Amino acid sequence: MANDNILIEIKKTEQEAIKIEENAQKKKDKIIVEARKKAQELIDDAVLSAEKDSKKNIDAAKNTIAKKKDEIIKKSSNDADKMVQKARENIPKASESVVSQFIKNIKK
Repeated sequence: MANDNILIEIKKTEQEAIKIEENAQKKKDKIIVEARKKAQELIDDAVLSAEKDSKKNIDAAKNTIAKKKDEIIKKSSNDADKMVQKARENIPKASESVVSQFIKNIKK
């Protein structure tokens, strides 16, 4: 009888050990699944953050380029206006010179 009780206790202990091992494996699997999920969330967050930063940097660069373009256009327009004004101021002198040269050529 004592041997039977010992064998029953051993079997019972073995079954408990198997259940403990199975529970531990389930917990391990659950932890791994949760860790993978959390890692993917972190990766997704990092990618999203990088995309936002990139968009922000691109937008800032576009704004800078647009401002510089506007400055260049404005300066070029001002320079062109000055050149036109200077040319207009020279029209009387140029006309006088052309007429004078024409008269000289006629007299020859």
